[in-house]
Amino acid sequence: MNLLSRYLPERLGGHSVPFFQPRHAFQPPPVDTPPVNPPLVNPPLANPPAVDPTKGSLKPVEAHGEFPRKDWWDIAAGVVISRPPLLTRDLPEFEQSYYFYQRRLNDRLQLPFARWFYFKKGTLAEDEWKRKQAAEERYQPYGPRAWADELLKGSTEHKLDPLKDYERLVATTVTGEEETMSIMQARRESAKEAEARGEEVEYPPEIVEKPFPRTTQADIENNTKRLDRKMSRTLYLVVKKKRDQHAWRFPQSRLSGKWEHLRWGAQRTLLEAAGPNMNTWFVGSAPIGLYKYKYPPGYAQNQVGKKVFFMKARILAGQANLTNNKQDLEDFQWLAKDELKEVVGNKYYKAVQHMLVAQ
Repeated sequence: MNLLSRYLPERLGGHSVPFFQPRHAFQPPPVDTPPVNPPLVNPPLANPPAVDPTKGSLKPVEAHGEFPRKDWWDIAAGVVISRPPLLTRDLPEFEQSYYFYQRRLNDRLQLPFARWFYFKKGTLAEDEWKRKQAAEERYQPYGPRAWADELLKGSTEHKLDPLKDYERLVATTVTGEEETMSIMQARRESAKEAEARGEEVEYPPEIVEKPFPRTTQADIENNTKRLDRKMSRTLYLVVKKKRDQHAWRFPQSRLSGKWEHLRWGAQRTLLEAAGPNMNTWFVGSAPIGLYKYKYPPGYAQNQVGKKVFFMKARILAGQANLTNNKQDLEDFQWLAKDELKEVVGNKYYKAVQHMLVAQ
């Protein structure tokens, strides 16, 4: 036996065996050999004290068919359904000033425009380009006022306006025609007058494709039921119940039966509240927030209050329709986050504000 086997033995039935020995080399101990038992740490007392069975004994547990409850909470499922932004967000004042500074810096550092490469000398296109560039009130980095590249106080030149950008693009684009925007506008007005008289007219083509405005008719009318308003913001559906207080809420209802979980309850709630004319998508099966409130005294027996677990959903197509709804609702609105506070109240808004996005 080597030195390592002397200091690393393994117990097997009271015999010391080297731990590195192969399995087939282990020999079972003889049957008649009594096992070696370790000594007891706390041996039993020779004369244990007598125990009175009437004192200190546990009472038997009574069997009940159902665990008795003194009070409980109602569980409800709510739906935070939203319409995501359709346009990029509006730039704040600081970002508009920053991009204006970058644009002016780029104008100062860039090389002069090589018009000879794009417009042949002596052609009508070159004359048109010269005329339109002279009429445009734009910063010229290589002109006599190249030093005046800073934004003056009170100027709105840095503010981004898609309509003004479109008009500037049309006025400065070389099209090969001798028509200005005023002439094009006169032709369109004459075409409208001819169309009103019942004549067949053909509208003049747009020189440059005009972009759609960022504000819609729903924004002008402040129609909160339409989904094409505030297209750079996230809108949330809130419904109004037929009562005087706490009328505006997210759609919610108590869970039905014992086995309905939150996602099923939220889908059923949305169907009963807003109708089947919406194509929606529920994001996951876990709630995104909780709102709980207590019932007034005497409102319900053995019920403390209600816990509303909110599920997140998106609307992909369609519109809410409260006709024949099963939750006694009378109105609905699509509102942004900052508009909800004025409708739902401070207490409800504080409970749900962290579930909503700012944009």
